[in-house]
Amino acid sequence: MWLQPLADEKSIVSYMNHKAHSAVYIVILNWNGWKDTFACLDSVFKTTYADYRVIVCDNHSTDGSSRHLRSYLGGRFPNAVWGGQLSWPDHRTAQRVESAELCSPLSSPGDGTACEHGVVLVRTAFNLGFAGGNNIGIAFALSQGNADYIWILNNDTIVEPETLSAMIERMKAVPDAGICGSTLLYHDNPQRIQSLGGARYLKWAGIGVQLGANERWPMDVRAESIEKEMSYVSGASMLVSMRFLETVGLMEESYFLYFEEIDWAQRLAGRFKLVYAPGSIVYHKEGGAIGSSGSGKHRSPQSFFWLTRSRLLFTAKYHPEAVPSVTLYSLTNCMQWAVLNRNPRIFLSGIRAFANAGRSAMRNRCDR
Repeated sequence: MWLQPLADEKSIVSYMNHKAHSAVYIVILNWNGWKDTFACLDSVFKTTYADYRVIVCDNHSTDGSSRHLRSYLGGRFPNAVWGGQLSWPDHRTAQRVESAELCSPLSSPGDGTACEHGVVLVRTAFNLGFAGGNNIGIAFALSQGNADYIWILNNDTIVEPETLSAMIERMKAVPDAGICGSTLLYHDNPQRIQSLGGARYLKWAGIGVQLGANERWPMDVRAESIEKEMSYVSGASMLVSMRFLETVGLMEESYFLYFEEIDWAQRLAGRFKLVYAPGSIVYHKEGGAIGSSGSGKHRSPQSFFWLTRSRLLFTAKYHPEAVPSVTLYSLTNCMQWAVLNRNPRIFLSGIRAFANAGRSAMRNRCDR
């Protein structure tokens, strides 16, 4: 598809709106992981679904990711036209964005594929966390006025060409679907399942048990059976409907990292359904940006802090009756991981998380 150069911001917005029918915005959050984002985008650009746009949000990386991403897009689309700075629909969002511009590909990258709808490249003004960074991309998509779905996709993933189409098909088959999950496979062992769409949440421990975890793929699986067990959709790949966003709202940013998708699922209860598309295949590397391993045998002190903190905050917010048991589980978990990794900093991170979550919960009660 050959496009005309974009002369100004008005033309850019018009270009992003050039199709009136169903459109999907794909939001990919990057933080110090530009190499993974390159690979993710390479796979996304091969999607067979026709009507999509891509928004890459660099969450104020410190490794030069914005520069590398701009260079990558310029190399992949040599004749691309770069639009000027984009405006934002509200003052709060604008304050959190350092820069945002549109790359409009004017030719195929040479392999018969192209992102014919352009890529918006955003750099946030500071690290907003998982929810905050993704919310920036979602806010831009919502401001365009033509989105039917928004696909939140981790940058440490590789997707099959039919992945998005399978999710759209499942969403349309269930009229009140709010969020659709994918079949997540381990990137380094694609015959092993990481998650079938999502997980079952155990409130007394504050943990999620990934459905189908570590079973062999491929396998016979019925979407309806998985959906009956699913408490939330795994955050690595979530297709959300516009109706859901308009009713439930954006992701909760107070967690910073982890539990955002569980909070979303809690808020949709009784109004929308969680669905699963078995044919939506996503290969997930998992844990690279935060310093944890995909094998599950190593967890960084930083990731442990955020996981423990978010678990406690979520429990206090939605299941206060489970606070004692979740606290006991979290304390035991701190000690186990510290011993397993032979790293006392993990235990100290857990203790800091207890203190931080207590202060945050107290502030939340005062704000109500």
